[in-house]
Amino acid sequence: MTQTEEIEARQDEYDNMGGGPGAPLPISHLVGQAGLTDRDVKLMIEGGFHTVESIAYSTRKQLEQVKGISEAKATKLQNEAMKQVPMGFTTATEMHQRRSDLISITTGSKALDRLLGGGIETGSITEVFGEFRTGKSQICHTLAVTCQLPFDMGGGEGKCLYIDTEGTFRPTRLLSVANRYGLEGEEVLDNVAYARAYNSEHQLQLLKQAAQMMCETRFSLLIVDSATALYRTDYTGRGELSSRQSHIAGFMRMLQRLADEFGIAVVITNQVTAQVDGGPSAMFNPDPKKPIGGNIIAHASTTRLSLKKGRGETRICKIYDSPCLPEGDTLFAIYEHGIDDPQIKENQLDGNALPKPSQDAVQTPGDIGSGPHDTSISNEFQVICGPLLNYQHLDEEAGTVRWHGSVLIVTKPGGKLPQLELGPEAGGHEKVVVDGLKLYADPDKVFWRFSLQVPLTDVEARWRYTIPNIHYLSDVSKEPSRAFVVPAATESMRIMFHSCNGFSVGTDVDFWSGPAVWNDVLRTHLKRPFHVMIGGGDQIYNDSVRVTGPLKPWTDIGNPSRRRDFPFDNKMRADCDEFYYNNYVRWYTTEPFASANASIAQINIWDDHDIIDGFGSYTDHFMRCAVFRGIGGVAFKYYCLFQHHTSPPASTFTTDAPQTMSAGTTGTAGVDPRQTENTYVYKRTSDDPSWIIGNKPGPYVEERSRSLYMRLGKRIAFCGIDARTERTRKQVNYPETYDLIFNRLSSELTAARGEIKHLILLLGVPIAYPRLAWLENILSSPLIAPIKLLNKRFGFAGGLFNAFDGSVDLLDDLDDHYTARRHKKERRDLVIRLQQLSQEFSIRVTILGGDVHLGALGRFYSNPEVNVAPEHDPRYMANIISSAITNKPPPKAVANLLARRNKIHHLRDGKTDETLLSLFDKQPGGILKSAANNHDTMPSRNYATITEISDNSGQTSDGVPQNGLNGILEHKTYGHDGHHPLHVGEDGAGTEHPAADGVSSQGVFKGGLNVSLRVEIDNQDRQGKTQGYGLSIPPLTAEQKPQ
Repeated sequence: MTQTEEIEARQDEYDNMGGGPGAPLPISHLVGQAGLTDRDVKLMIEGGFHTVESIAYSTRKQLEQVKGISEAKATKLQNEAMKQVPMGFTTATEMHQRRSDLISITTGSKALDRLLGGGIETGSITEVFGEFRTGKSQICHTLAVTCQLPFDMGGGEGKCLYIDTEGTFRPTRLLSVANRYGLEGEEVLDNVAYARAYNSEHQLQLLKQAAQMMCETRFSLLIVDSATALYRTDYTGRGELSSRQSHIAGFMRMLQRLADEFGIAVVITNQVTAQVDGGPSAMFNPDPKKPIGGNIIAHASTTRLSLKKGRGETRICKIYDSPCLPEGDTLFAIYEHGIDDPQIKENQLDGNALPKPSQDAVQTPGDIGSGPHDTSISNEFQVICGPLLNYQHLDEEAGTVRWHGSVLIVTKPGGKLPQLELGPEAGGHEKVVVDGLKLYADPDKVFWRFSLQVPLTDVEARWRYTIPNIHYLSDVSKEPSRAFVVPAATESMRIMFHSCNGFSVGTDVDFWSGPAVWNDVLRTHLKRPFHVMIGGGDQIYNDSVRVTGPLKPWTDIGNPSRRRDFPFDNKMRADCDEFYYNNYVRWYTTEPFASANASIAQINIWDDHDIIDGFGSYTDHFMRCAVFRGIGGVAFKYYCLFQHHTSPPASTFTTDAPQTMSAGTTGTAGVDPRQTENTYVYKRTSDDPSWIIGNKPGPYVEERSRSLYMRLGKRIAFCGIDARTERTRKQVNYPETYDLIFNRLSSELTAARGEIKHLILLLGVPIAYPRLAWLENILSSPLIAPIKLLNKRFGFAGGLFNAFDGSVDLLDDLDDHYTARRHKKERRDLVIRLQQLSQEFSIRVTILGGDVHLGALGRFYSNPEVNVAPEHDPRYMANIISSAITNKPPPKAVANLLARRNKIHHLRDGKTDETLLSLFDKQPGGILKSAANNHDTMPSRNYATITEISDNSGQTSDGVPQNGLNGILEHKTYGHDGHHPLHVGEDGAGTEHPAADGVSSQGVFKGGLNVSLRVEIDNQDRQGKTQGYGLSIPPLTAEQKPQ
């Protein structure tokens, strides 16, 4: 291997490292800078310098000591490194932001975590000292396991480096701790890199090896147990004190450098010695012992913890020194399963040892609010809502792919800590017990989250979970346990997509048989399980807040100016908070939707009805009124809890608390003590790795957007764009948000190394859809002004105008669309970027859209003059339009009008055409839903399924193209315009296509996608039976680059 190849190989190692906090710059970044060569970099690596940071943080003298590096070369290296590593002044705001991004690793004891402000902080050194058998090594053993946990369980999602100087390391202790957290023991042991140090020089050399190992894989913790033991034997007598302290100083500098470079947590243990100097401290200190190492270790350690023995298994931990933590102490205990909180033993009457009521809900440095004081010790949990199942992401560790998700329940306050039991139905794994995590609590309710991890195997698997001792307070199915299905590690997920899951104000719910179509979802799930269901927006309709809710008096104000100036005080916020919570509980306990939530893992992105109809699309001056900003904050709170299982903001917008009226440096509203009184908010959770968080708050919500990225199994990726938080009448998202999203997509697709073949992109609103610009022009033209005046004075044509800003009611829906004239440039730029992404990574992009209350299938594609088959066309992107699963459809006339407007549109790039596919070959069940000649739009409730094609056994090499099965793949249907099938997967699209059944994985394009639009036949049928319409989407082998 040449030097260049070796450097490139090391570069690849860096590129493959897990991200996480503190990811360093590889030293190869310096090649080519100021004449620096591959040889120079190789010499530095051999000298123990593996990152740009390690060079920037070193002195020139240290660099010159590397063999082959001259004084001039050392100067060049240092100068170039310092250009790439920020080492100058910064603002306190930026420093605050950096520190807020740090994670903490749980010690296993909630009380100890609270004392430490969340756990052991990364990016710094924590010293733990005490006498023999005070628990120093036990803390280290527990941390070696907990550092491997996911961020949302208090872990660091990384491996552990363990340097043992006293021979106290015991792998069996790690297995016991791993069993407590439901982790595979063998995996846990494999993730701990252990070394026994035999002298102080060896101890220092091991740190240099550790630096190289950290460059090759993701570590989150470095333990040295103990840091000083070998110095006491290697350096004896006062004559060697200076040499000893000098060597310790070098060792501590190296530890700090590793913490800075790699963002890891460093934990060292230390011994103590008696103070025999006879000074004042010895005279007045009842326990005259101090940690050895003197000021060298004292100044190098960020946080210093003193341990003492308690009674039995209990120990006392005291903050001995810390720049950011207040003085304090707490009890913890040592058990077989590691460090934990002291347990109350039967007949234990010592009141001082009993935990205080609501110990988890008191105010701590990490959490917010005083919390409701629960006093019940009942074993039974009164469940108000749930269980709700969410999917979050996949990861891979030591060759095992793990599925991450969560279960949420809402209970009455009181009761012990709830637990969830999880295990595979087929056996092979022992059941694991997952403790509930309290996300939010007030005197009326408590939100509990159970974080789940499931290993994927070589077969699809059904996992069953049970929450013992629960009593349902609603009419949901009262099954004692629920099950969900995960795919095989080699499979992609089966997907169900829906939108508009609720009823508009004034709809006759009984006439539409409630959410009956969910019965069909459950039937299809029973035939062949879904692994995930994607909510494309409007998972709930909160519009009645203005009709029967607390906004009715405000809505009734006739003067628009008075409505704009109306205050949103704490009383109105509390009323709206109660309304939104109760509406969520009402809807999420409605069957059969509730049963689907418990058995199919959800992914959700919100839209306007999750807040209120048209939010973001009214005139800017009206959207900025206090009431809209207030309900935006309240809706975001419950969106976080119910739809994402994450802690909400501690406070939301009110006009009588100025700190809540704008987002601070943390990107959320300031804290209002009135809102946190008798309330608990968990705030120690790191951001979900699936989130793509916007850089700045939305214009009308004091929160940042939260788009999503995650893998849906082996070959499918998903990205959901939050198109509501940043929306205004003139924009859907900030330009910089698109940059964040595409940077994340490029990064993930690069890391996948061609394994991902499909990107499912959720936009919420259709992007390939008939234009209604002529109607926009009429409704916003001066011609409408006389009618608007009559409406204002006499109520004429009241149904035509909305109750908010007096505009035509339909106009906010039109302004929502990507095809609206206000969004044309934003839409065009997005489409072109998607085409470029598709070309670069040879990945097929398929777009999901809802909102419009009818079914359709739009496509972008290269126009016939380009002469490229869709199988090789990166411009070919299908837009699956599925809406609504619950709300009533528009009148037939609207669907027919849209079908007549189904023209072939041309993107301004001159190469891309767009139109709807004629998918609906017949009316569902023979019941007339639209005009007989309308094959493009379907005004009936529906949902969509997506299944990866794994079987192309129906393909023949010479058969006539039929129903997406037979036919030569190069069949040149692409010579036609989009009013005809563009490829064999569209041939025979409709009810006779094999994909129509919603479960088939058979098709002509192996590795493609089967899509079924399941359309309700009769809204009076409470079974919600549907007719399927199918087509297939080919994978992409890009051959031509879009211009």
